[in-house]
Amino acid sequence: MAHCSNFVLNKSDLITSDQLLKVIETITTRHPDIPYFITSHGEVTLDHIKSNKLTKDERFNGGKIIHSTLGHSIFYFSHSWHKQSFINWLQNLPDHIYRVKGFLTFDDSNVKNLIQYTNNHLNLVSSHLNIDDYIVVIGHNIDKVQLSHSVQHYHKLNVT
Repeated sequence: MAHCSNFVLNKSDLITSDQLLKVIETITTRHPDIPYFITSHGEVTLDHIKSNKLTKDERFNGGKIIHSTLGHSIFYFSHSWHKQSFINWLQNLPDHIYRVKGFLTFDDSNVKNLIQYTNNHLNLVSSHLNIDDYIVVIGHNIDKVQLSHSVQHYHKLNVT
């Protein structure tokens, strides 16, 4: 939650005003710099986000970059991964890596997979897109050299 740009407090119609105030107090105490807005039935508009973004920028005098240490690295692959090697690589990522996404082909199949990984949860969805294999790694203070070595090491495990 600390890396959100906005909080959407949805389903506000299902709780009492006192409960909603407690939620707001908790969020603003734990994350005072993250704007929030209240809605019900998932009714979110661009105006909600735009108005909150302006409020947030004003809090950071002069439009200072909020997530300055948040970064990403992109890796392209010319051949498939061994699925277990990829899973082992994910399991050994440092805690400051929050997300991995992209498209990969595994050596046990010719099917392209949409990769979605976050919070130690991997979701693979078959895809028929004709796209090069790649992954995007997102996190804070990424050591790109170390991450690149890690990818090369685990990806090489299935190269003969």
